[in-house]
Amino acid sequence: MSGRVLLLVICLTCVSGTCFAQPDAGASRSVEKANSGLKLFEQGKWQEALALFREADTLYHSPVFVLYAARCLERAGRWTAALAEYERLAAEPLPASAPKAWLDARAEGRAERDALEAKVPRVVIEVEAAPPAARASIDGQVVAVGHPQRLDPGPHRVVASDGSTRIERRIELVSGRALERVVLRFPRVAAASAKRPEGRRPNVPALLLGGTGAAALVAGGVVGVLALKSASDAKDDFPESCSGSTCPASRRGEIEAKTESARTLGSVSNGLLIGGAVALAGGVVWWLLDPGSEPPATARARRLELRF
Repeated sequence: MSGRVLLLVICLTCVSGTCFAQPDAGASRSVEKANSGLKLFEQGKWQEALALFREADTLYHSPVFVLYAARCLERAGRWTAALAEYERLAAEPLPASAPKAWLDARAEGRAERDALEAKVPRVVIEVEAAPPAARASIDGQVVAVGHPQRLDPGPHRVVASDGSTRIERRIELVSGRALERVVLRFPRVAAASAKRPEGRRPNVPALLLGGTGAAALVAGGVVGVLALKSASDAKDDFPESCSGSTCPASRRGEIEAKTESARTLGSVSNGLLIGGAVALAGGVVWWLLDPGSEPPATARARRLELRF
């Protein structure tokens, strides 16, 4: 039996300063698992050794098994998981009477944790112009935006999504690199729609329709005034032979010519007034029926806000 395997046996059977001549069945199976795990560890078979050290620790706990499990994870490139094991070992309370091998395992674990901590890559995700519903994830795991994350070296997939828009980036992390920032930027259109309530938009068609109706009413009023003036001028120019509304038949053509212009202007005025009233009423109704309408000035202010 090698010195390391013997050390595992001693670490297992000596608990709180007391050594048992004959360990119980669970302890014996634990020793067997640990011995097999140590052989695989020395052969570089990290995953197989890890499974055996964990089985051994389940059967009979020893800080030495936790230390070797952390070492297996570190050598397999699973650095974040190894750090978790090292930290579990470092935080384990041990009595003053604990065997020296246990105390040594905890001390070695703390030193190896600190050395690994300096090499583990760290990344912080930043999301710009993000809607409130946006979430960020790394390798499918949701992470807090703006907070450093420890990751294993190698390729990783970073995603930000709000349900309708998905932004994805592939990153490659190497050991020992300083904190790396990954910026995911949502399109400005998405940011604008997130800043104002859904459905809020300038109701341009209603404004155009109402404005056209108002202009038609003004024009109809002006043309109506001209029609009245034209009719008055025509009446003043009636022949002297006309009495009231009665004129000789021989003068009818002359009279019709004088009043035709006034009648035309009157018809145009009526058409503009009626059409303008209908258009204005339609614009008002359209505006009222659309709860998402907002004044153009507000929309312009929002656009300006997005530029800065």
